[in-house]
Amino acid sequence: MAALNLVPDPEVLVVQAGIFLVALGVVKKLYVEPYLKVRERRLAATVGSKDEATKALGECDTIAQGIEQRLSGAASEAKAARETVRNAANLRRDELIAAATAEANAAVAAVEKDIQGELARERAKVPAVVAQLTDEVYSLALA
Repeated sequence: MAALNLVPDPEVLVVQAGIFLVALGVVKKLYVEPYLKVRERRLAATVGSKDEATKALGECDTIAQGIEQRLSGAASEAKAARETVRNAANLRRDELIAAATAEANAAVAAVEKDIQGELARERAKVPAVVAQLTDEVYSLALA
């Protein structure tokens, strides 16, 4: 019968360990290190870009808030300036209307005074005209 020898051969073990170590070195140099470099660059390109994009979005939000605040401030300043100009214009309008009303009232009063004077002169002429007409009617009635 055949005998089974379970004792390892040291030469075979050394040769197999050498082959394993050479294969491990070759695989590491040809596959693992290039893969790790590519993976590192990919992570730097994607995750690094994501981080930069997140940072840029945060800065953009900050800038947008600053712009909104400045726009709100400018709008309130414009509103205040508009109200100031409107109030000044209303005061000037009221002054012009008051001056025009006073001038018109003075003109109306002057015209009324002229009319009253002319009416008084015409009323003063009425007795003379009545006397003349009476004389004419009397002379026509007698004739």
